[in-house]
Amino acid sequence: ELLAELDYEEILLNRKRIEAVLSARKRQRAELQALLESLKVEVESRIKESEAVLEEVRQRYDSYKKLLKKGYISKVKHDEVKKQYEIARASYETALSGRKKIEAKEEGLNLQNARIREAGAELELLNLEYRRSFIKSSIDGVVKIGRAHV
Repeated sequence: ELLAELDYEEILLNRKRIEAVLSARKRQRAELQALLESLKVEVESRIKESEAVLEEVRQRYDSYKKLLKKGYISKVKHDEVKKQYEIARASYETALSGRKKIEAKEEGLNLQNARIREAGAELELLNLEYRRSFIKSSIDGVVKIGRAHV
């Protein structure tokens, strides 16, 4: 039997606020996950592409080094291919650095998951406070409110 109800309006307002925060954080997490997946595809594609170009240019550069040693090509032609190789290597290294961006986005996603867990725990606590705002008794009776002198 319900004996008393404590004021729970503030609890309900806080619960609504936390539910809104939780919903927003879940939306943000979904956006982060979509962005992360897109970034992973893009970065891995760039890595594969730049790796293929690097390998092709490296083979050409190795051939030109041999040809230069034998005197079959000019130093100018060799230097052009060397420059192409350096550019391809730099492009590949830049593509690899995209993995650091992925790691940073994953850390952001982990942080967002922690925030969601935090808001969920806060919501559970508010639900508990709400349930405790109703004082019930398993027996019938009367509650007498008086002052105690100590």
